[in-house]
Amino acid sequence: MHPLLRRIFRTAVLTMLIMSLPQLLMAQIPVPELTGRVVDLSGTLSTEEVQLLEQELAELETRKGSQIAILLVSTTDGEVIEDFSMRVAEAWKIGRKGTDDGILITVAKDDRKMRIEVGYGLEGVIPDATAKRIISEQMAPEFRNGNFYAGLHAAVSTMTRLIDGEELPPPSTEASFDEDDGTLGGGFFFGSAISSFVMHWFLPTPLAVILAALATWIVSMFFVGFSFSNLFILSLAAVIGVTWYRFRGGGGSSSSGGWSSSGSSSGGFSGGGGSFGGGGSSGSW
Repeated sequence: MHPLLRRIFRTAVLTMLIMSLPQLLMAQIPVPELTGRVVDLSGTLSTEEVQLLEQELAELETRKGSQIAILLVSTTDGEVIEDFSMRVAEAWKIGRKGTDDGILITVAKDDRKMRIEVGYGLEGVIPDATAKRIISEQMAPEFRNGNFYAGLHAAVSTMTRLIDGEELPPPSTEASFDEDDGTLGGGFFFGSAISSFVMHWFLPTPLAVILAALATWIVSMFFVGFSFSNLFILSLAAVIGVTWYRFRGGGGSSSSGGWSSSGSSSGGFSGGGGSFGGGGSSGSW
């Protein structure tokens, strides 16, 4: 590699690292894995209480097709409950795709904050004012007394009754798994790696890396928005793509293990692709 090109490449990578550092330092806590209709990471509910809530929510989905999920965490680590809840809702995609009949109840126990996130399709059934009343009249009083199961059960019962009275598409007999089980981020990551691999056939390595990352980043801006951390990740993918190309034929001991995926569903509950637009309400106790 020409010394000048090597310096340009190193400078570009260092610049991207520095520009993405503030976002990396202020990283949000990751979205918890969806392991069931009730995800209690705070250790608040007993096994029996979780099973009772799970049964009630499963019966609703069987009967109406709508999905309600409950998440309990100890803290959102400084992130406002609305932002955290929306991140979880967008990742879990509770509710059916196109019908958008999902609800997410998020409780941050140590923060003493909670939120009911309502999917697009149920905003008319459970408007913000109704969600607020459920929080203030049913959940908060029980939570103050330490009766978290009672508060959650009361909220679920009220919302179930409201959903039962709504005309919704009949539930599908198939399991509700999200059709889009890959993320845009993953697609762009591998897209950047592949594009850098292709460009390497026609361009010097540093230029291929930079152009591949830049091209993929520009396209990604239309889908995931502007982010220096995205640029860093895509550039890393481009480096991986070119590195793989350069060393795939050299040496005798090449492992065929490849990339391993840990994103498969465990066979239990899964979101159905529902969308959320910020409907619902928040509260504290």
